[in-house]
Amino acid sequence: MPAVPRPIPPKRCLKCFYILDHLQSRVCPECGTAFDPENRQTYTTKPPFVWWTFWMPALLLAGGGGGILWTVLIMLYGFTAATTLTVPLAIGAIMGYGGKVGFWGRLLLALIALGFAIGIVAGMGFLGGLCAAVVATCAMVPVLIGVLTGRALRVILAGSNFSQRDYLRSWMLQALIFLLPTAAAIIEGRHPLLSPISVTTTQVINAPPMQAWHGIQFYEQVRRPVPWLLRLSPSLRPMYTIGHSEKVGDLKTCVYQRGKLAKQITQIIPGQRLAFRVVLQDQIENDGAKLLDGSFDLSPIDNGTRTRVTLTTRYVPLLTPRFAYQWAEALAIHTLHGHVLAGMKDTAEGNAQ
Repeated sequence: MPAVPRPIPPKRCLKCFYILDHLQSRVCPECGTAFDPENRQTYTTKPPFVWWTFWMPALLLAGGGGGILWTVLIMLYGFTAATTLTVPLAIGAIMGYGGKVGFWGRLLLALIALGFAIGIVAGMGFLGGLCAAVVATCAMVPVLIGVLTGRALRVILAGSNFSQRDYLRSWMLQALIFLLPTAAAIIEGRHPLLSPISVTTTQVINAPPMQAWHGIQFYEQVRRPVPWLLRLSPSLRPMYTIGHSEKVGDLKTCVYQRGKLAKQITQIIPGQRLAFRVVLQDQIENDGAKLLDGSFDLSPIDNGTRTRVTLTTRYVPLLTPRFAYQWAEALAIHTLHGHVLAGMKDTAEGNAQ
């Protein structure tokens, strides 16, 4: 079968890339640059170099498509291994395959696409600032693996017998990469509720137990500046509280910028223990954890001149895989506990004085 001749590319102006074929004049009508159709050094047959076309389409597909897919999978299956790991893997693979820049350029663009995708998910209300930072941290390694995989796929296909002109530029082939996290999410499904986790933090207060008891306060009542880690999430910014916590059955509702948290007192032993359970969790990290209960336990030390306070929080985690999120949950809760206990220490030691 005879080979099909390639079309002859048009002559273009060296300065503005205007097509010069079939002109009566030997001056470019666009910019006025002279040319000689018989002298190849006075014109070019290469198309204009539009630098953004080498990375913008892949960036839009990876960031925009990844964010939309991420949102849909979280709505259907929650935060699972598929949504946590394979979506960033696909984002990196698309940039590694579709980006026509160097490796470090691909990696940088993949990270930008990741931020774009996380912004879409956060805009839909599934991520606060703290959770977005955790998800981004967990996604770094999958994105890197994805860039390497996408780049390797392009090199392999470029050396194969496929027709590369349309094959490598096809958005359809790049979009098919998103089938990987979709299939992974369908196979994994929505994970069942996990066992409750208990996190405890201890603080020694330089005051006897009854003085420390009168310093007990919830997160929303602490007058200290909120730690920077907790400021990342708007849902953890308290505004005011309603109700009381003096006797069993009392209800204290804490109003935040984007939700409410209501705690009911379940046990009071003055100078020893105050326990509560969470009866309302409205837009307060609902996609990350189901809050259950907690307690303040006080025990005297140094012949009763000082008090050891142990603050405990129990919750059911909703984020998997656990190795990716457990460290961040522990860090956030210990930070919150430390903030509460520091406020309690300020009040109790002030009272002791």
